[in-house]
Amino acid sequence: MKKTQIILLCAGILAFITAGISIVNPDVYQNFVDPDYIAESIGQDIITLIAAGFVIIISLCFKKASSRLRLTGLGLLIYLAYAYAIYAFGGVYNILFFNYIAILGLSVFGSFYLATDSLYKIREEEGNTKHRGKFAKTTAVFLSVTVILLGMIWITSAAEHITNHTKARETVIYVLDLSLILPLFAVSAITLFRRKTEGWYLGVVTMVKALTIGLSIVTGQLVKYFRGLEMDWFLVILFGTFTISALIINIIMKPEL
Repeated sequence: MKKTQIILLCAGILAFITAGISIVNPDVYQNFVDPDYIAESIGQDIITLIAAGFVIIISLCFKKASSRLRLTGLGLLIYLAYAYAIYAFGGVYNILFFNYIAILGLSVFGSFYLATDSLYKIREEEGNTKHRGKFAKTTAVFLSVTVILLGMIWITSAAEHITNHTKARETVIYVLDLSLILPLFAVSAITLFRRKTEGWYLGVVTMVKALTIGLSIVTGQLVKYFRGLEMDWFLVILFGTFTISALIINIIMKPEL
């Protein structure tokens, strides 16, 4: 097996086990995650379990995987890194803490290796691939709106904490989104607007990330509902619309690659 395959497989298996344990035994979050957020953490774990399963499958068929499948794997690794960075940097010192660190490290290094391997695969397929760009503008608009809306929401919320001199529970999310995720979305949108070839490949990665994070938030709200807790209807409507849009774009982008 190639180094990339091994890292993918290890990250997938460890994330699958970790998410599975958290779903079966949500008490691992007690004393570390605010009670109002435990249901949302379970929702994220459900999506992580599915994402990790796909990572394992991609690792096992890596040699025959197309560039799109590899880029999908890259998007899933970025999601895993993001999800477990929240717990690792958020100080969730439960029995799974070292798993969080390991998954974060494997996902980050795996992303670098997978990005490199994907570039080689893209060059091999480039002669047989036609980029019609039919949905470039739609994808670019979606990513741009996401950057503007989430950027405004996070900056406004962070500014309130700065003004009130209070600590935010969402600090890690603000930092990750404003410093890494939203800039990545912005770069993807710009390259898509300019109809550059690399924009499509970057678009696959960012749209997979958008879909997984949207699903995790919506699933978290559904878990709250089934546990008899009050849902945050603002998040349900915002990220419900966001997730459906991301799903549709992920589907219509498939023929383009």
